[in-house]
Amino acid sequence: MYEILLYSGIYGFTAEEFINRVKEVPEDADLTVRINSPGGSVFAGWGIIAALSERKGRNIAKVDGNASSMAFYMLPYFDEVIALDVTSFMIHRADAYVSSEDDQKFLDDVNANLRSKLEKRLNAETFKSVTGVSFEDIFSGEKRRDVWLSAKDAKKIGLVDKVVRLEPREAEAMQKTLVAFSSFESAEAFESSQGSDKKEEAKPNIIINEKIKKVMTKQELQAQFPDVYNSIIAEEKSRIEAILAFSDVDFEACKAMISGGSTPDVKFFAEMTRKAMAKNELNDIKSEAVDTVEVDASKETEQPAIEPGIEKRDDFTIKMRASAGIKEGEAK
Repeated sequence: MYEILLYSGIYGFTAEEFINRVKEVPEDADLTVRINSPGGSVFAGWGIIAALSERKGRNIAKVDGNASSMAFYMLPYFDEVIALDVTSFMIHRADAYVSSEDDQKFLDDVNANLRSKLEKRLNAETFKSVTGVSFEDIFSGEKRRDVWLSAKDAKKIGLVDKVVRLEPREAEAMQKTLVAFSSFESAEAFESSQGSDKKEEAKPNIIINEKIKKVMTKQELQAQFPDVYNSIIAEEKSRIEAILAFSDVDFEACKAMISGGSTPDVKFFAEMTRKAMAKNELNDIKSEAVDTVEVDASKETEQPAIEPGIEKRDDFTIKMRASAGIKEGEAK
């Protein structure tokens, strides 16, 4: 079984890397795509769907945490969709900055395509009975409407084929893996970070027996659990790449998120997209502005001083009075 991670937003560079990875998998082999994505570009999503549709083997999606926006629209194209019981899903219409009638028509066509494909895969009446919202509600109206579904609801509407219950022992094993890969140097450091009321619960998660007193190093994790190590590295790489895609929009915010270890969520992508649109709009305004000519005051022609009581005259008037023999100060 081959496996590819889609643990980031869906953009052009994401689709390019994903499609290249798909090409490395034998076309008749089964492929599992593990998804945890807030969505992104509709067109990048269509590219990923096209690459999967060209394969002869089965395409299986495992949604580990969340599938929103375009990640949601991708799921009906898999042969099988499996989700954890804690997984969430979100669907809404495509939205973008519109400044003209052509922009609006383009956006309407995008949403028409999304709705058409969705209605061919999911039953509209079942969707409304489960969510209380119709496809018409989602794709019409002045404001975008976000509709959230649980894994259970996603199974009811036919989006998910199987829901896997995350058992406590599995959650505990995952916690041990994450702690082992952390920067804590001892079990005591981890315990103190949890607070006094968590100390007794935290200790068994790290100390397997009394002979193990330190957390696993990065090198030990890589040697003993290469699959887990590679999975963590791939996830971290995807996290950083997703953030760096907006480095030219707000470098300091991206830097803070990377160094803080935060995972970009729907709010982050929405905020960065809003800033990018505002930046592009400002650049458009600047490029369309009429150039102004600056005048160097030092190079202006000096005007002759005007004596008190004598009104300022233009050059033509001065020459006419001079030719008539009329001196300044005399009657007009």
